[in-house]
Amino acid sequence: MDMRRVGGDEVLTQGHIRFFVQPGGPAPNNPVYYSGASNTYLNIENVTNPVRGGISPINVHDPRVVGRYRQVGTQEEAPDYATATVQFYQKKDALPRHLVDLLDCFVNFYQVAGSCKDPSDFLSGWSAYTKTFNTGRATQPTEAGGSFDGTEVLQDDLEFTFLGGVSNVGKLGFSEKASVEVYSQVVDVTYGNRVQCRACGPADNGTKLIYAVTDNTIASVGQAPAVYYSTDGGLTWTEQAITGAASTDVPKAITTVGNYLVIVYDDGSNGGYWYSEISNITGVPSTTWTDVTTGFTLGAAPQDIHVVSASEIWFAAKFGYIYKSTNILSGVTVVDAGAATTATLARIDALDEVIVAVSDASDASGTDIVYSRDRGSSWTTTTSAPANATDGYTAVQIMNDYLWWVAAAGTYGTDAYVYYTLDGGENWTLLSLPSAIYVDDISFVTQEVGYITLATTGPVAKIYSTWNGGYSWTNTSPRLLNIPVSDRFNRLAVPVSPNLGVAVNNIVVGGLAGNGSDGVVLVGKSDTQ
Repeated sequence: MDMRRVGGDEVLTQGHIRFFVQPGGPAPNNPVYYSGASNTYLNIENVTNPVRGGISPINVHDPRVVGRYRQVGTQEEAPDYATATVQFYQKKDALPRHLVDLLDCFVNFYQVAGSCKDPSDFLSGWSAYTKTFNTGRATQPTEAGGSFDGTEVLQDDLEFTFLGGVSNVGKLGFSEKASVEVYSQVVDVTYGNRVQCRACGPADNGTKLIYAVTDNTIASVGQAPAVYYSTDGGLTWTEQAITGAASTDVPKAITTVGNYLVIVYDDGSNGGYWYSEISNITGVPSTTWTDVTTGFTLGAAPQDIHVVSASEIWFAAKFGYIYKSTNILSGVTVVDAGAATTATLARIDALDEVIVAVSDASDASGTDIVYSRDRGSSWTTTTSAPANATDGYTAVQIMNDYLWWVAAAGTYGTDAYVYYTLDGGENWTLLSLPSAIYVDDISFVTQEVGYITLATTGPVAKIYSTWNGGYSWTNTSPRLLNIPVSDRFNRLAVPVSPNLGVAVNNIVVGGLAGNGSDGVVLVGKSDTQ
């Protein structure tokens, strides 16, 4: 017997979990209610959360033996939605909310698990994980009735179908990577898009391949930008030169397009992008990079890129230009030649038919938010703008047709803010966060889980996380652990994975180290046992 753990407490029990409910679903304006206090008691005993549908063999006649079959493939059906029965107790002297507010629209449930903390604290009252029941809709309520001689509690059972699935959000522990290899500011980072189970190469759940690009014009004058990559989840790193890149080229973003690694750059002229083919087997980019400038207008260099698919890639550029590529090997075409705005468009995001680009006022041409609701056929500016955006915007994230997030710069390098709109730019609401001098990135993995990177005075870089759609945010434990002191976090990335558990529990961040000149790459992972 190990006397160091007398009366051991190593496993979770049903007594370690509590529940929260968010009527209306995940959104920054939808409060989260604690079961048993601000909401009636509720419980979810079991959840059916299929990861795939039925699996059946593809058979053919065995060419050598009559009456025998040979399996030549596997047929997998698409998975059904996750489902669960949610049990509610009826509280005295009140109309049951679950029989009114939860029946018509979406609702989220959250199960927090852990011990030794205040379970009523959604942000920090857990120590193990949070189970998120995403975007549920009630399908079949079974309402409680009476009996002639019973005194059982009135319990209503509501069956829910969760359109966004069910995911488990754990604690992210951060560690610095490539500290020896990286010696200049990391402008952007990205994961590779290889997800496979040894069928087409080495097994990879989407976290093995990580790529970063540095801007060597800041700390190492006279050197061209470089790419750093890891093929083992960040354990080891390799530096690679970008053939043809000059010391005056400023990288703006890095991403993957199909089987190519793409880096957008500004050279003070028309700019362009470099691409390199990624090995299917090793994940290593080719040492030969191709410089593409076709379609870019003189002076209107690209500043950001968003990939919808390998045949739909959007670029935000100077002087209000917006470009589109349908083949990354062939260049771009002009979609908007500064008609909606002439300001430098620093960031761009797209979701279905909606595309939003924001300007950063770096060329003193004004600050605008431009958008399209017809997949780029026409563009206009929003009806209103956030109050504190005199120096433009630094980040944008679209959640749906009308819910957008933006980072606004009041006086760039002095004060920065985060806003969201629920009506496509008609009105804006300021998010309550500590005072910041930079807000560099906003990224949501799911409708619930999102991140904001900001730098406070000092500067000291921080990462804020939400897992209820932006209603509440935190930069401390238990969600975020051991973040090294850094000056700035420029961009972050999450894995491209159909597995929500992988997507919400891994992150890579690139920026400026605490000494103000060296680059930093952080990898955050949730511990699994």
